Amino acid sequence: QPPPAETTLAEMRIEEPEPDLDALPPDVRAAAHVFENGEVAWPNDYASAAIEALAARGKRVLGLDARTLYPDGRVMEIPISAWEEAPGSRGEQVKQCRAEAIEALPLAVSEGTHVLITWD
Repeated sequence: QPPPAETTLAEMRIEEPEPDLDALPPDVRAAAHVFENGEVAWPNDYASAAIEALAARGKRVLGLDARTLYPDGRVMEIPISAWEEAPGSRGEQVKQCRAEAIEALPLAVSEGTHVLITWD
């Protein structure tokens, strides 16, 4: 039986952990909300730590969305930021993406209960 549409990583039983999430600190990993479509959101209190942890592992944070999760399973989402690829090394891009995500984070936090983070 598939997991509910919104579940914490700690509650979801998966045979092979998502490698990107598996590499995150345990508290950040445990706070992640993994959706059936593979998207991942963090409660507002963990979003900054998630951005920092992803960047520390060489991941580019491509965008943030504010998400509000309702008890009945509904989700409201507001796009907040999207990184436009710029020239530079991967390391330079990771730093730029991190800085832009941290700058956009207060707006995302003010608009929802969770922050959906897209990365590569």
